[in-house]
Amino acid sequence: PTLSPTRCCHSLAPLNQTMFGCLGWCQPCLATRSGQWRRVSVGARNQAQTINLELKSLSGHWEQALARLARAIKQNQTGPAVPGLFGVDAASFNTVANACARASKWTWACQLLQDLKTRGEAAMASGLQGVSPTLISYNTVVKACERSAKWEAALATFEDIKGDTSRGPDFISYVSLCGAFASASLWEAAVRHFGEAMDLGSSRSEAGAVLFVPTMRACERAWQWRAALKLHEELLGKGFANLRGAVEAASSAISCCAKATEWQE
Repeated sequence: PTLSPTRCCHSLAPLNQTMFGCLGWCQPCLATRSGQWRRVSVGARNQAQTINLELKSLSGHWEQALARLARAIKQNQTGPAVPGLFGVDAASFNTVANACARASKWTWACQLLQDLKTRGEAAMASGLQGVSPTLISYNTVVKACERSAKWEAALATFEDIKGDTSRGPDFISYVSLCGAFASASLWEAAVRHFGEAMDLGSSRSEAGAVLFVPTMRACERAWQWRAALKLHEELLGKGFANLRGAVEAASSAISCCAKATEWQE
């Protein structure tokens, strides 16, 4: 899609510029629409559900999903184009970002996240309630960066989670980040963040077992067989042998030893 940042329809203020056009927070927009803030009804939420269903049906076609989101946002260009006020919410952005992630279009996923952040900041600056990125929004972008082997962008987005969300990163965040590190053979970074994740308090859950997979893959690609074996021993010690991901993790450890010709281990 031929989408690019555009100027606000009334103002040149940077805050009113996003990849989808005017935010609607410039003074002419506010003056025009000031009497309509209380008329946001259930109809807007129903419209959001309808649009989100359409976007989900386009999950395999990222360009069409992106274009559909742009049309939904611009359909009320003369008014406050803030998600949630006219049929688009954070889930809409998340769905399109996920479509971009599946297509390895990580730059578009990052732009969608930035656009959503800008809109949320604009609403807050005007003393009104807008829609800001959720943890799902950030995790989707980290995953997109992982699939495109962009570990720097994945790490930057991961760090933003700590400052922009109240919950902080979860296991999904760590799994995707460690996967991005694995693509670059950054085994030390993967092991370090693996340790952080284990301290979250759910180290005995199935999610904890899944986290072993990208971490051990990072060790395998860096030929760090000792680190891989240590992780495998920890996996067995936590009783993860029969959980999802354990077999793949064990295969990474065996492969790592084979590559390092340490077959005796």
